[in-house]
Formats: sequence, structure tokens, C-alpha cells
Amino acid sequence: MPTECTLTINKSPRGWSVVSIVKYPDWPNPCYTSSGNRTLANALWDTIGHYMRMPDNPRLVAITVKGTPMTPTEAYRIIEKDLRGSGLDYALPAYRKFLQGA
Repeated sequence: MPTECTLTINKSPRGWSVVSIVKYPDWPNPCYTSSGNRTLANALWDTIGHYMRMPDNPRLVAITVKGTPMTPTEAYRIIEKDLRGSGLDYALPAYRKFLQGA
């Protein structure tokens, strides 16, 4: 069983709150991480970027935004719109590859 990642994003009064859950195959309990971001796009590319850098090739099993499931294709579309032409434009192929495996 590979490492599994779940991403839950909700709108908060100060921006977007993110809860990330990572389940490692050899750990008995999942790891929870909470963070905040100013935009939905920033919440997606920041958190998914962390997943992509994990050494054990994790699998993204679910993205939920305000209680509604989000497809990896929709997540990539939002990330691409935000990063295209920016200093992080070079990372778009890696995001596409990672999200296609979700």
C-alpha cells in the first residue's frame, strides 16, 4: 500500500483553511497538518507541491473543497491558471504528472 494523501479545503474568514491527512503504510496513525492560504489556488499548489516532494511517491486519494469533491483535472486547471507565466511556471509539468496519477 503506498502512502495516501487527502486534502480538505474550506473557506474561512481569513482565507482558505487546509487540512492535509497523510497515511503512511508503516505508521499506525495518520499525520494531520493544518495551514492557511489566501486563495484557493495557493492552497492547492502549496499543499500538492508538498505531496509531490515526498520521497515515497504518495497517491492523492481525495480533494474536497467546501464539502464538495474536486477532481484532479479541476485542481490542475486552477493551479495552471494561477502559476502560468509566474516564477513557478516551470513546475506545471510536475503538477500535471502528479495529478494524472491521482
